[in-house]
Amino acid sequence: MKAIFICPLPPTLNEQIRYARANKFKSATTKKEWDFNIQKLIIEQEIPCFPDKVWMLYEWRIKNFGRDPDNVCGSAKYVNDALKKTGVIVDDNLKYIYGYDSIFTKWTKDELKLTISDKPILNKIFIEDDNSNVIS
Repeated sequence: MKAIFICPLPPTLNEQIRYARANKFKSATTKKEWDFNIQKLIIEQEIPCFPDKVWMLYEWRIKNFGRDPDNVCGSAKYVNDALKKTGVIVDDNLKYIYGYDSIFTKWTKDELKLTISDKPILNKIFIEDDNSNVIS
């Protein structure tokens, strides 16, 4: 089984830190609002429940490529928590999330396209160095 979920980009890690520093309640309020909004979108998009382990591919569709990738990926916390709360995934820990990959796509607006599957999404293939780039 495979499902695709699309939502606006939740606050990035830097935004989360800025909220927490500005006001001790702002960060929690923002998290609560985003949890509610993402859960609502999950229900509206009729994302099915996965009763066991999952593999997840986060396609971060980003307008401004001047952002740090680790900053953008911090947004996954909001989405993973909402997936758990709506019962789409059993839990958001390593017992149930077996694979977790991110790719970044230049886009007209900031959003997330998440693919969830009960089978591996990407084969992990290492590119072997053929030593043609080695300077002697």
